[in-house]
Amino acid sequence: MKYTIGYFIKKFEDIPDDMWSVNGNVDRYGRKDVFGHCGTNPRVITPEGDAIMEILSEKEPNPFKSVFICAMINDGEGFAASLGKTPKERVLNRLKELRDKYGESEDFRDRAAG
Repeated sequence: MKYTIGYFIKKFEDIPDDMWSVNGNVDRYGRKDVFGHCGTNPRVITPEGDAIMEILSEKEPNPFKSVFICAMINDGEGFAASLGKTPKERVLNRLKELRDKYGESEDFRDRAAG
């Protein structure tokens, strides 16, 4: 499967607002953050989870920084605070910014890091 910006916009638009969480993959009510919605957790990074990290961080070569950037977007911290009020809104707004910059079919796996 090719995980593109357009793929993730569609996927995340279809997830109800009340199924998003901050500060962790899955909370006790079954709500998930951006990683959890991609099947990723602290022990397992799925291909879909890897793709969303590459896209949201614009293929940041340092994997720890890439995770940190994605968590900031999901949780609305730092630069991401202005992206929206909810995790879903922030993630979708960031994806739409990237779509406007790179195009909907960009999946970042074909780009060189840096």
